Formats: sequence, structure tokens, C-alpha cells
Amino acid sequence: MRTKTAALSVLFAVAAYGQKTPDPKTPDQRFAELTALAAPAPVAKTNNGDSKTRDQMTAEIAAQAAAAKQTAQLAKDFYTENPNHPKAVEAQKIEALSSVRSVQAGDSVREQAALALAKTYRERKDVPAKDRFEVALAAERLALSSKIKAKTAADQPIEWQLVGERLKVEFGDLAELHDYSMEVARRADLATAAGIANAVSQSTKAGPAAKARAQVVLARAALVGRPLALQLAKVTGGEFDLLQQTGKVTVVLVWSPLDPLGLESVKRFEKILPQNSQMVYLAYGGSAQVTAKLASTAPVAGLHCFAAAGTASRAVSDGLQLRYAELPALYVLNRSGTLSGVGRIEDAANLLANASR
Repeated sequence: MRTKTAALSVLFAVAAYGQKTPDPKTPDQRFAELTALAAPAPVAKTNNGDSKTRDQMTAEIAAQAAAAKQTAQLAKDFYTENPNHPKAVEAQKIEALSSVRSVQAGDSVREQAALALAKTYRERKDVPAKDRFEVALAAERLALSSKIKAKTAADQPIEWQLVGERLKVEFGDLAELHDYSMEVARRADLATAAGIANAVSQSTKAGPAAKARAQVVLARAALVGRPLALQLAKVTGGEFDLLQQTGKVTVVLVWSPLDPLGLESVKRFEKILPQNSQMVYLAYGGSAQVTAKLASTAPVAGLHCFAAAGTASRAVSDGLQLRYAELPALYVLNRSGTLSGVGRIEDAANLLANASR
């Protein structure tokens, strides 16, 4: 109920702002408020550490879509009423982006209108390429997401890479394109991610942030074939030494206590776990108490470890090259104790097969 009340408050605030009543604010003040409205926070999966219900998530997504719709209208009002304002063109960009963000799954009418608006903006030659790229990327994300939901396209890295390739043809080799490429790499299998990271690291157009992410991905890929010199704190006390794990396949699931559903992801591959293997659950950023409380929800028996925020989590991040990785993540050691693969839950079958050879 609290979530729905908060969502309604946002809508009422936005709606009140958009009323056609005399506004005593200056155009500059109005634009400042507009930019604040145009940057909604992403919907989080948890609330005060507890997982949100499906209804809560649905309500927040709907509220953000409705707020984006109102923001798009406010942006249009701004540049219509202030056509010569220095921020009029930027308001048009906000309108296009907000229109795309206002589309909810299944609303084909609004989707087509948003894509048409984005197309008009991205074709303008009087607008800097990086601004047109931002709108074009938002539109391409929406179009591909709709195809994935309709099952006319697969949610695979290659599809998202093709988006980047099309945008490169349209806008050239922009720094923003490489930022997007590293977003794709974050959700890709390690081989694909390393290929993307290698291209970004060699680019003269990629910015410092993209290059830093690329270096971490390449360092993570370089871990494969090596033992992991890392000791993990067990919730029951003592340490679990990854260097001492030989004679069996060791599967380390790195998950976040802020997303307890990550533990349940093991259900997707529990039937293909090799014989004489061991499951190790590593709660990244969690305390012993929180980890022990959530451990009972794990679908497969295993050893529960934690890396509390601070020194311990930094040590784990460095040892596993975990920065920028999407959790949950799998690190699989073969029977000789060396790391045979790193990847996503979707990669479990290949990772486990490689470790068992």
C-alpha cells in the first residue's frame, strides 16, 4: 500500500505541474523542474532490503510510465511556449526520450507514436550527434524489447550488438556507442564480453569509463585457466580456501543479498550439476546474519559464504574481477582446482560441461 501511495503522489505532483494555469515561474525555472522530472530513478527489486511483490513492481512501473507521459507533454509545452529559449531543442529531446519511456508492454499505439517522434528527432541535422544517438538508442531498445516480448527476436547479446552496429552506421564512432557496448558486454557470456571489451580498449573514441570497464572484463577473462587465490568467510565461522579445492567440481554462485531471488537461479541448473561437485554460495556485500537468514531459500544444499561491504567485499571484487559484473554470476572450478569458466546463469550448461572434462 505504501508503494502505491508513493506512486500516486508522484503522479499527482506531475499532473499538478502540467495544469494549464498561469505559471509564475520563469522559463529557466520551468526547465530546471522539467529536467528533474525527466530523470526517474530505476525501479528497484527491493524495498528496505525486502524483495518487492509482483504487484508492487507493476504499480511502480506503471507510475513511472504515467509520469514519463506527463513529462513528455510538459516538455512539448515548454518548447512550444518558449520556441526561442536556449533549452528549447533540449526540451524536444526530453519529449522524445520521455515518450519512449512512457510506453508500457502491449501498448502498440503509444509505442508507434513514440518511435515516430524519436525518428523525427534522430534525423535532425541541427542537433549534435550524441543527443540524437541518445534518443535513437532509447528507441532501438524499445523496439527490440517489444520484439523479444512478442518472441520475434531472442534476448541474446548478438541482437543487442546489432543495435550498436546499426547506430554506428547512422551516427559514426561515438564515445557513447562504446558506453553502450560495455552495457551489452555486462550481460553477455565471457567470450562475447571479452571480444567487445577488446574492441573498446583499442578504440580511440571510447571514453575513460568505457575503457576502465573493458579492462576489468579482460582481466576477468584472464582468470580462466588459473587457480583462484581467494579465501571466503563462512557464515558458520572459519574460511573456505579456493586454492585447496581439488578432486571435485566447485561451483561458486556470487549473488547479492539485495536480490535474494538470485539464490533461486540455481534451480535452472541443479539437475545438471556434475556428480561429486560442491555448491558454494557467496553473498557479495552481505553480513553473516543476513546471509544465514537467506541461506534456507537456496534450492541446492551447499556452503554459504559472505563478503561484507568494505574490506572483505573489495578483496572478493579484486580476486574475482567482479566490478561491473551482473549478479548472480557463476565461477566454476574444475577438478584440478583451476577456474574453467565464468558466466551467467544462462551459461551454466556450458560452464559445467567444460569443468567436467
